[in-house]
Amino acid sequence: ADTRAILSMATAPGRNATMSAATRTPSQLQPTKARGLGIFLMLIGLVLAYGAYSQVGEVRGLAARGVQAEATVVGMETHRGRRGSATYYPVFQLVTADGRTVQGTSSTAVTPSDFPRERRATVVYDPADPTRLRLPSDVASGPGITPWVLAFFAVLLLLGGVLLFRGPRHAAPVPPARP
Repeated sequence: ADTRAILSMATAPGRNATMSAATRTPSQLQPTKARGLGIFLMLIGLVLAYGAYSQVGEVRGLAARGVQAEATVVGMETHRGRRGSATYYPVFQLVTADGRTVQGTSSTAVTPSDFPRERRATVVYDPADPTRLRLPSDVASGPGITPWVLAFFAVLLLLGGVLLFRGPRHAAPVPPARP
């Protein structure tokens, strides 16, 4: 009886109906945790969506505004994976249309033997930032599958986050049957 009196006083109109996290039961805390997880999933989904958008934007930007130039391979940038694998990106030196000599690293991985030092190749570069460049075949083939995969997971995370944030929806009460 004392518990009912305390609960009725805590939730009575005109009284402070909020309870601190310490006084809430686990079932009362669950919606707060689900909402927090929902927000977290939505944020991760937005980051993935931005990644997909920026990859597509880079390739489309080069296709629309890119300038072709002859470049020389001056080196190879190596990225090591966690398991010891290596990915190689050619570093090109080129002279831009306005006469500047710049170096840029291709964002497409290659086999090092296909791009030895001093090899000449045609590249497509962004006039606003000539260090951003790709091979013409990479620009023509589009952004590839990576943005699609990122977008797929972004949609899944965003939908899951929204559903968790909204919480469970209760069905409308069924009216009593009439005799």
